Amino acid sequence: MVLNFQQFKSLVKQVKMGKHLPEAIYLHESTLDSLPSALHAIVKNVGKALHIRSSEWNLIKLYKRDFKLSFLHYPDFENYAYPPLNQSITVDLQKLSHRRADYSKSDNPPILHRKETFVNDSHPQTDEFKAITAEAMSLS
Repeated sequence: MVLNFQQFKSLVKQVKMGKHLPEAIYLHESTLDSLPSALHAIVKNVGKALHIRSSEWNLIKLYKRDFKLSFLHYPDFENYAYPPLNQSITVDLQKLSHRRADYSKSDNPPILHRKETFVNDSHPQTDEFKAITAEAMSLS
């Protein structure tokens, strides 16, 4: 299925899961089945077309104002309280182009916070992620 930008935006607006920020929605790979089927298919088909292995990403970023999505790799998502971003692959669906950014050697990579917002309640570590956030909030 081929989508235009307006259809993409409409599908992204339907997404209830994930971490919602003004510019984008971030979702863990375990939540992809909760996406509208056309949006789920886009993520899968783009990954397949660009030969992005499942080991190269575990979060997806759906842009709200651009016809883009990003595959983000936080290799320590499950193990570290605040994992650093290792790699991002941003795909411009309008221009049919993509850009890889490697953060693995960065002194200041983006750090993930509030991990419980990226997963659904059935994720086996949801309670652990909530406890990490609660601890951090109690320190501020």
